[in-house]
Amino acid sequence: LYSLGRFQEISVDASNLDGGVALRYDLVPVHNVQQIEFRGNLGLRKSALRDAVTSAFGRAPAASRASSVAEMLQGYYFDRGYLAAAIRPVLEEVHDPEGTILTFEIEAGARAHVENVRVDGEPGRPRDQFLKQIHADPGRPYERVEVQRRLTEYIEELRRDGRFEARGVHRIVSQSDDGRTVDLAVTIDQGPEVTVRYEGDPLPNDRLEELVPVRREGSVDIDI
Repeated sequence: LYSLGRFQEISVDASNLDGGVALRYDLVPVHNVQQIEFRGNLGLRKSALRDAVTSAFGRAPAASRASSVAEMLQGYYFDRGYLAAAIRPVLEEVHDPEGTILTFEIEAGARAHVENVRVDGEPGRPRDQFLKQIHADPGRPYERVEVQRRLTEYIEELRRDGRFEARGVHRIVSQSDDGRTVDLAVTIDQGPEVTVRYEGDPLPNDRLEELVPVRREGSVDIDI
């Protein structure tokens, strides 16, 4: 019965019967999620939330994973600046066929804005221009994933300019009690400006990139 994948719990009871034994099988069907709904003050588009859930858990997650889905959504909201979002999963079982409607009651709250930023290291361009480029300038709505994406693009620019060991990260230093503002710290290490020179018999450029992958590996280690 378990191998059918249709039951989440099976219990068996045996009782005496004239001339033999009576067996009773109690089967609790698996209630896969047939429908996912969102209600409340969402702050974000339903389509984006649905895509996030299906990307991580598939289109029909097991009802038993509702709390895990809610935890994932909590991180999804946090990454987009909703630091104090409240998310509660509600399960409603339906029958014929067996299934579950999974509803998330959401109170997104206010989206945090950047208040103060500390830059550790030298970004190689004016501070205000740099912070605006990576979307970490004071007053802007804070979105962790967007800041990190733009910071990664900035690091790639440095590497294209020959600074193969450039590094950059950011983090929240503090946030207000109501979750409306955050202070950030951005750490930048441009690394040395490196010139890669080849001597001897010529090789095609694409082969050199493959054999000496300093740009791809972000390192000028002697082993590379």
